[in-house]
Parts: sequence; structure tokens; C-alpha cells
Amino acid sequence: MLKRLALCVVAASLALPVLATSASASPVVLDTVAQDYEFSGIPATLTPRFYKFNFSNQGQHMHEMVALRKKDGVKRSWQSLLSLPQEKALTKVKFIGASFAKPGKDGKAIKAQYLKQGAYLAIRFVQNGKHAEPHFMKGMMRKFKVVK
Repeated sequence: MLKRLALCVVAASLALPVLATSASASPVVLDTVAQDYEFSGIPATLTPRFYKFNFSNQGQHMHEMVALRKKDGVKRSWQSLLSLPQEKALTKVKFIGASFAKPGKDGKAIKAQYLKQGAYLAIRFVQNGKHAEPHFMKGMMRKFKVVK
């Protein structure tokens, strides 16, 4: 029993430097720009690692960016998920972060976090005016994937 415990301790101590190095590595910074009805600055494909999203609004309206990831096992398209009632859709996605900015201003960055393999979406849900269409209905979303 003690031999197994000792082996586990040795194995864990060998793994710690590797884990510490990857966790403390500088994140890749994505300078994300919102313009009216589109996002730029997010590549279509990323690799698993730490990312930080800076957010700048170069549009004429107040903009937000909400970053989401489909939960493991979810096969529905983003379009299908967006058509679901909000409560049901929220059970199928993981919230990554959000930022808001007035026209011509920078928003607070979405803090660095590890993006694992999966399907992601940057989207703007807020609408301008009580009866206006949300901007994602006009195409203000950016799909991207994290792949090995």
C-alpha cells in the first residue's frame, strides 16, 4: 500500500511542473472588434490553450460580445440553439464571458481562460430600442472552433 502511495506522490510531483508551466503560460490575446452587425479579430479555428478577449466597439451602436461554448455532446447547430426558449438553450451552452462597450470605446476584456476543444460562438444579444431586432438576427455573431 505504501509503495503505491509513494508511486502516486512521485508521479504527481513529476506532473506538477508541466501543469504549472501550461497554466502560467501567457494567454493569446484576441483583439476583438465589434462593428455594426459583425465581429472581427476571432479566427475561425483556434487550438486549445489560454485566450483573453479584448473588446473594442467601432460601430455606431452600443455593442456587447457574449462568448459561449456548446456543452460536450450537444450536436444541434447554433441556429437551432438560438431558436430554443432561453431556459432550454442555457442548458446546452457554457458561458465563457461577456463585454460591453459604447460606440468608439473599449470594453472590459474577457479574462483569460483555457478554451478546450469544441464549438464556440461570439454573439450580440442586446437590441437597440424596445422593438428592434437583436443584432444577431442581422448576422452579428462569429462562430469559431477550438481543435487539436
